[in-house]
Amino acid sequence: MSEISLRDYLAKLDNLLNANSADEVIQHCRHILQYFPKNVSAYRYLGRALVENGRWEEATSALQRVLSVVPDDFVAHVGLSEAMERTNHPEDAIWHLERAFEQHPADKNILEQLRLLYSQHHGVENAKIPLTAVAVARQALKTQSYVQAADTLRGALLRSAQRVDLRLLLAEVLWEAEFSL
Repeated sequence: MSEISLRDYLAKLDNLLNANSADEVIQHCRHILQYFPKNVSAYRYLGRALVENGRWEEATSALQRVLSVVPDDFVAHVGLSEAMERTNHPEDAIWHLERAFEQHPADKNILEQLRLLYSQHHGVENAKIPLTAVAVARQALKTQSYVQAADTLRGALLRSAQRVDLRLLLAEVLWEAEFSL
């Protein structure tokens, strides 16, 4: 039997997903998870493959596991948005897509999908999507404006104290600020 590193194995899964072999990816992910039950990447690929196959409940479970470890995971939020939309949970679909938008506010596909959801479920046509506090903080972090990023996140945490992703980003900002001095 040939041996392959886990990193190479996961890279092959990415290639398989891009080649529309979702069923095969699901089988490989389940195999990996037998030996590495806490591997976040395997759950991410599993969730993506399940979304691709329209297995919404299973995809939701796998992707929520990813978010329990990486609360700001872009791929998980995009996948959960689609799963929530398909299972008739439009508010959850919008919420997850907004979290993905926070990660990549310049992504035109995410922006258009978010506008489509607003149109379908809120009756708002061609909505102007404002940058959220997290998106503003991420931009400030990129430009090394640590004080602005921290202040923005602290304000957002006052409004949404339960959001772990905000706390995580604030910790990242404070960490970066400490090492840049």
